[in-house]
Amino acid sequence: MSSQKFSIDDALRFGWDTMRGNFFPLIGFLLLALLIMLVPTLLTSFCLSALGINEGWQGKIINPSVNCIVSVIAAMGLTRIALIYCDQQKPKIGEFFSVSSLFLHYIATVVLYRGIMLAGCLLLIVPGIVWAIQFQFAEYLVVDKGLTPMDALRKSSEITRGAKWNILGFNILVTLIDLLGLLCLVVGLLPAGLITWLAMVFVYRQLLTSTQTTTEST
Repeated sequence: MSSQKFSIDDALRFGWDTMRGNFFPLIGFLLLALLIMLVPTLLTSFCLSALGINEGWQGKIINPSVNCIVSVIAAMGLTRIALIYCDQQKPKIGEFFSVSSLFLHYIATVVLYRGIMLAGCLLLIVPGIVWAIQFQFAEYLVVDKGLTPMDALRKSSEITRGAKWNILGFNILVTLIDLLGLLCLVVGLLPAGLITWLAMVFVYRQLLTSTQTTTEST
């Protein structure tokens, strides 16, 4: 295994091949995530409006809370689906919801990660970038391995050790690909987004595998 721990070319090739071979199932899962985010939010707004409290303080608390919950559930489900594709398997609809029991761990990890990035940016931009890369796979580790927030952050730090420059280059590249997709009359944004999303999960798995292999050989 190379010191880079993962290949950017392999990651993008995986993203392209998986998107091309599973385009319509992937669109179906994206639509499912969209429904999960929209339907409860719309129903909540309708019920609050019917009760006459949509504009009150209750509505200002309930609406964002519902939005947060359903967005987290959708993000967890999509991550789970991408991980299944990384295992060269075909995910089923039920597997989208198979990690819902990890909701509290996941949202706590998100909060901690965002807090770490904010602290890094308040100190200086460079620590913010370094910490963002160091802990960027913590959320994947919760979904993939069921880790607690602190364990997920520690494991993310472990698997990104020695690969931060490579990850930074990859992050920049996928951002450029997404921007290019947006510039292609917007229609290119969907396939570009699918490719980079799948490639990112592939990178996570490669880092995890590389770290485990290195640990076992020492």
